Parts: sequence; C-alpha cells; structure tokens
Amino acid sequence: MLNTEEQATVRSSFLFSGISDKEFGEFLEGGDCYVCSFSKGETVFTAGEEDKKLGILLFGKAKAVCADKSKGSLKTFTAGDLFGAAGVFCKTGNEPFSKIKATGSCKIFFATRKGVERLILKNPKCALDYITFLSERVAFLNRRISTFTGGEAVARVAKHLLSTADEDLICRNINFSALAKSLDISRASLYRAKNELTEIKAISADNKDIIILDPDALKNIC
Repeated sequence: MLNTEEQATVRSSFLFSGISDKEFGEFLEGGDCYVCSFSKGETVFTAGEEDKKLGILLFGKAKAVCADKSKGSLKTFTAGDLFGAAGVFCKTGNEPFSKIKATGSCKIFFATRKGVERLILKNPKCALDYITFLSERVAFLNRRISTFTGGEAVARVAKHLLSTADEDLICRNINFSALAKSLDISRASLYRAKNELTEIKAISADNKDIIILDPDALKNIC
C-alpha cells in the first residue's frame, strides 16, 4: 500500500512515531487505513463528516477552506502534515464548517476512527502523544483567538501590512516610530501587535523588514 518513502512520512507523524515497526506493519495490514489520490480542486476531507478519520498528506499540497467561501482559506498542508485529529472522536454535529481541497495532484493516507481508537487503547504512548498534540493545538488556537480579539491595534497593523507589502509579501525598512504615529497607536501597542502576529505565524520579522507568511490570517483580522 505504501512505498518506503511514504511509510517514513506516516511514521514521522505523532500518531505512529511511538510504536514499533511490527505494530506499524500490523496497523497497515489491519484494514483500518487506506490511501487515496486526488486531483487539483477535489475535496479531500470535510470536517464534521460522519465517516470519522484523520489524514496524512503523502505528497502534493492541499488547503483548508471555510465552508463559507466568503471567509477564505485557513491553512496550507504539505507532505507529512496531519489533519482531522481534532474531529475523529468529536460527537457534536456534522456541520461541514471547513473543507480541505487539493491544490494540485496529491496522495493521502487515511486512518479510520476505529483504527485510531484501537491504536491508542493498545499503546499508551500513542494516547499520550495524541493528548499532547491536541493540547498544543488548543494552546495555539487560544493564542490566535486572543489575537483576533486583540483590539483595533492588531487590526490596523494587519491592514497596513497587507496594503504596503511588495509582490514578495515583504514590508521593507519599516520605521516603527513613524508607523505607530501614522496608525495612531503607541509604539508599545505596535510592538505587541507585531509579536502577536509573529506568534501565530502570520508574519515574521527580519530587522526592519516584515515578511507576511499567512495573508489569509491577516485578512481575517482586519
């Protein structure tokens, strides 16, 4: 089902990194996983669907988008990224609040809910790794929510960066004192906003240059 390189990609995920090669082989042969290929534009995963599963991208790229198209995209996935972990055991509703679409040809390894459940019940290390992964996601989302509700200063900075970045998504040679004045916020508020946007990986800073890493995150803040 998986070639050597693909097995290594799956094994590197938090779910399988803590089990033995024998256990991994047994999982692959146990009927609780499968592989699918997709073409550009196809929906590869819908959050909230009844067929609970998680996926690991083997190659290619995919993008998470809101079911409400007006709200834009959420995240880009590349080889080795895992998705669906938060919803595998979710019992609340089946509202498709987001979807993952292929942005080119891609191949995905899927593990069913039943398979994941058996794996973590049999291997305490897997259960601990799963809890750790979800805890880190909750912490990240809390930080992101804090930024989204962080007030007008963050929104002003996000809007400014989007409007002034060059074609490489870089705002170059920023004079932070002048920027704070033009945005009518204090320098302290400006630096707090910059730090919060950096923490959620919407931007990165290189001396006086700011690189936009996630334009959609900035658009959601504005």
